[in-house]
Amino acid sequence: MPDVWFFFDGRVQTGPVTLASLKAKLATLQTPNDVLVWSPGFAEWKRPADVPEFAIAVPPQEPAAEVAEPPPAVSDDSRHALRPTRWRTTGYAALVGLAIALVDGVWSSIVSWSEPWTYVDIAYALSWGGFIIAFVTLIGFIVGVSNDRARASVPVVDPQPSGNVLVRHWRGENPLWMAFWVFGILANGVLSALKFVVDARLIFVLWLVVTPWQFVGIWRSADNSVRACARSGNPPIWASLAKIYLVCMLLLLIGALLFMILSVMG
Repeated sequence: MPDVWFFFDGRVQTGPVTLASLKAKLATLQTPNDVLVWSPGFAEWKRPADVPEFAIAVPPQEPAAEVAEPPPAVSDDSRHALRPTRWRTTGYAALVGLAIALVDGVWSSIVSWSEPWTYVDIAYALSWGGFIIAFVTLIGFIVGVSNDRARASVPVVDPQPSGNVLVRHWRGENPLWMAFWVFGILANGVLSALKFVVDARLIFVLWLVVTPWQFVGIWRSADNSVRACARSGNPPIWASLAKIYLVCMLLLLIGALLFMILSVMG
C-alpha cells in the first residue's frame, strides 16, 4: 500500500502526506484521536485508534507521486462523530432538571392546596426549582465533558489481560452491565446486609476501600462503552446514565461525610 495519507480535523481535509508526517502532526495535538484519517484501501474514514499503523511503527517509504485513489468525501456521520457532545448533553440535562422542578412544584402545590401561597412561598419554590435545574444541568455538563474526553482518547489495552475479575473491574475491562449491576448495585446490597452480622467499624473500613474501587471501575467501563458507541454511531445513553448515577452518589457521599464531620465537631 502506498505511503499516502489524508486527515480531517473536523473543518479542513489535508493531504496527501506520508505516514511519518501524519504521526508527527498527530503528536502535536492534545487529542490526536479527535481527527479522522484515510489511506488508499480504506472503505471509509477512521479514527487513528482504529488504524494499526498508528500503534505499530513502520519503516518510512517514499511518498507516492500521484494518488491513484482519491479519498472519499467525509460523511455527515463522521463529521457528527467529531463534534463535541457536552453541550447537547448539557441541554438534555437542563430539560430533565426543568421537568423535575415542574413536577416538584406541582406536587408541592397539591400537598398545600388548602393553604394560600405567600410571596415567601413563591420565592422559595422558584429558588428551589432554579437550584434543581442548575444542579442537574451541572451534572449533565460533567458527563458530557467526560464523554468527549473518552471519545477523543485512545484506550490503553493490556496485551495480557488479567484473569482476576476484580482487577478487570478496576481497569474497566468488564462490560458496563457487569460493572454497574454486579460490582456496583449488588455489591452495595451485600455490604448493607453484612451490617447485621459484622461490626459496624469493619463495615465502615470495607466501605472506604470498596467505594473507590467501584467508582473507578464503573467509570472506566462507561468510558469504554462511550468509545464503542462512537465507533458504531450510537448515542452512549447507558454509559451517560451510569456516569450520572456515579456523580449523584459521589455528591451524596461527600454530603454524608461532611454531615458526620460537622456532627462530631458540634
